[in-house]
Amino acid sequence: MNIIVTTSFLPQSKPHLRYDRRSRRWLLPTNFAIKRPNHAAARLPTKNMALKNYTSKSKNTFDVIQKCLASHGAQKLMFDYNDRGQVIALSFAMNVEGRLIGFKLPARLDQVEIVLKTERRWSNAEELRDQAYRTGWANIRDWVTAQMALVDTRMAKVQEIFLPYMMAKNGKTLYESMEDNRFLLPGQSTEK
Repeated sequence: MNIIVTTSFLPQSKPHLRYDRRSRRWLLPTNFAIKRPNHAAARLPTKNMALKNYTSKSKNTFDVIQKCLASHGAQKLMFDYNDRGQVIALSFAMNVEGRLIGFKLPARLDQVEIVLKTERRWSNAEELRDQAYRTGWANIRDWVTAQMALVDTRMAKVQEIFLPYMMAKNGKTLYESMEDNRFLLPGQSTEK
């Protein structure tokens, strides 16, 4: 197999090239290795932002979450706010096997802020807090819509997806209760 090279690509004076008159092109032998510049090595070492939605500027995040949950049977949507008037958690109820069960999706924005602070320099603390807010809720929006796509295709049930976020009467989620109990299942002990 020959690699075709146009005459404008390489000069005619190269001894390893062979000119094919029929195709009117220069041909490289198959055992010829082309050295390509390593563009990645030429870049300055920078920390890549691996965080999804870290530049989010979306204004309709809550509308998307609300419509997605409501279209899948969520009832009684409620937002919890912090002292700055920002949403820090979303609670809702769904009818699961004849029972109305509450779920709570916490945003944990302080954790997002910590990650964003280590990844990039911010001009001021307010800009960082605002971006952490947008990023956190944009990630929850994407997660909710992706999970509901699993429900739509019957790959998962609603209660299976939101199980860690199921809320007990004390206001804690199942995950938070399990965390307090060192993730021991009922009837399990710490003995090995």
